[in-house]
Amino acid sequence: MFQVDGGPCFLELEDVLAIHLEQVVITGEPIDILSKGQLEAAVTNVQTAYWYGVSDHFQLAAKYAFGIAKAHALLQGNKRTRLVSALVFLGAQGHDISGYSNTALEAGMLGLVEGFISTEEFAEYLRHPSLSSSARILVKSLRHSFHQLLQRNRRE
Repeated sequence: MFQVDGGPCFLELEDVLAIHLEQVVITGEPIDILSKGQLEAAVTNVQTAYWYGVSDHFQLAAKYAFGIAKAHALLQGNKRTRLVSALVFLGAQGHDISGYSNTALEAGMLGLVEGFISTEEFAEYLRHPSLSSSARILVKSLRHSFHQLLQRNRRE
């Protein structure tokens, strides 16, 4: 991690790779990296957002989660790596990361990738992990799943 001029402590590529390694070793999955360049770009994009005026830690954490997800640079453990990276970033800024619902976090991660939850919505959940914000994330996820199921059934 590094910090410039009293700003946030940013994750570096090596930090995200260490998080990834920790996540896949637990399950015995392969540690293959599909594109180190894309992963590095995802990490660097968060720093760039900060330099262009995004100073909210929760928005930056959501950008880590979204960027790592969209890079899809890892063979296994993409979802876990992006979630843990976002939480590690928040923890490094001094935020309490213990009050989140695992189910809402998983739904939020899926929503980011599928595009039915914006980075702003996910950042808002990270900022206020209350029961009502967890419910909002879960309801959006259920609606999305229901619409997908309806579309599939219409095609058949």
